Amino acid sequence: MCIICKKSNDRVILLSTKARKTLIASNVERKDALARECENLSRVYVHSICRNKYTKPQLIRKAAKEAEQQVNIFFFFINAVL
Repeated sequence: MCIICKKSNDRVILLSTKARKTLIASNVERKDALARECENLSRVYVHSICRNKYTKPQLIRKAAKEAEQQVNIFFFFINAVL
């Protein structure tokens, strides 16, 4: 099963150690929880297309910006309630 999209359709590939480190680094920049899943697995499988999209610098920046906006919205509502 692909760790990124969570689907087992199509062909998945086993990540090498270097590719796994790249995926984790992308995850840190994206500010999502995929790194914890990768660290807990002995083998990590992905679709090539998913990996390419997930590690593309332009899409990483976009995802990080969206994550930051969600956090800002959350804190805005928390402060409004308090």
